Amino acid sequence: MTRKCLRVLNTLFILVYGIACTKVFFKGTNINFGLVQYRNAVDISKQKTMSHCMILCKRNIKCMTFFYNAKTGECVLHSKTFKYNQPELNSGNWKMYLFEVADTRCVSNASGFLYYRSLDLCYNFNAEHYIDYTGHFLPTCASYGAELLRIESQDRQTYVEHILEGRPTTRVAIQGRSESPGFVWTLFDGSPLSYTNWRLPGPLTGDYYVQIFEEDQWTEQRNFNVDKDAIFLCEIR
Repeated sequence: MTRKCLRVLNTLFILVYGIACTKVFFKGTNINFGLVQYRNAVDISKQKTMSHCMILCKRNIKCMTFFYNAKTGECVLHSKTFKYNQPELNSGNWKMYLFEVADTRCVSNASGFLYYRSLDLCYNFNAEHYIDYTGHFLPTCASYGAELLRIESQDRQTYVEHILEGRPTTRVAIQGRSESPGFVWTLFDGSPLSYTNWRLPGPLTGDYYVQIFEEDQWTEQRNFNVDKDAIFLCEIR
């Protein structure tokens, strides 16, 4: 007897190896129709259908988006959403899909949170705004039940550089601050920074917050500066 699996709304129950149905929640929209990018792909292969391409994405924890060409069967997996830059090639017959796994803390909603499984990172992008950590960046993240993005490892730093490629402004607010009396750099919960990427010769001493700046290196930034803009990322931990 042939077993069948059903699609209900955006939930696809896929028959895997003819044995069991795997529940996969995904958002599939025709984003950038006709465009694709091979550079920095986490995997490139030939697959019979879009569903097979999606299964491949599900098995690869670095996959967040996938491109599928129904004419050629090409399947291209990527670890980002191309927020700030378009895929590079226009070759027709391509559709791009955002992959989401059901039952995580990070199912997409109006706040646009995305889940990168490889780093267990649930984050969103927020619009460019003049620099205001305590008056805008932190309250905005808190309104989502989130906090300003932490970068606690080289893997996180590398990934953040990847997803920020092509951003419209150089400055990116991230978590970390130095305050009196000791002027020790810590996360907002008071724990020391376990990883840093300071631009040489290092940060100034004083009351400052952390920002990503030129060449994705870190520099200090005052709490408030109406003459300078930054984008910021929030994360749900």
